[in-house]
Amino acid sequence: MRLTASNAMAYSQHKPTRPHHHPDAMNKQDEVDALRDLACRFGPESYLGPWILDSLPWLADQILSDIQPQTAAAMALDAERIRQRIIENAKDTAESIVRQAEAQAAVLIADAKRNAAAEQFRIDRWRSQAQSDLARLSASL
Repeated sequence: MRLTASNAMAYSQHKPTRPHHHPDAMNKQDEVDALRDLACRFGPESYLGPWILDSLPWLADQILSDIQPQTAAAMALDAERIRQRIIENAKDTAESIVRQAEAQAAVLIADAKRNAAAEQFRIDRWRSQAQSDLARLSASL
């Protein structure tokens, strides 16, 4: 983990909190402070110190909001459900876009065929007129 500016400040401003003799005596803020103390004891060059400090805002929010901690497996399962939902939504959106594109393409193709038929009709009329004019001209010579 990299040492970030916010972690550097946390390390530099760290003052250990009062020691606790019994874990049951800790309140929520004591637990958050204990995590900060632990991160600072590991130090900025460790793997866990910066990781805990980076995670501390989320962890503190969970602790202070009285949200039951989730296991890594539960978080992974939630993340997988969310991932699947995102994939399904993306597939639905893609299918909708393809249907719209196919409908627009069908309209454009129909217009192109109509325009081509109209042009072919004009070309045939001009050809017929040219042949008639040529036949009349030939007859007059």
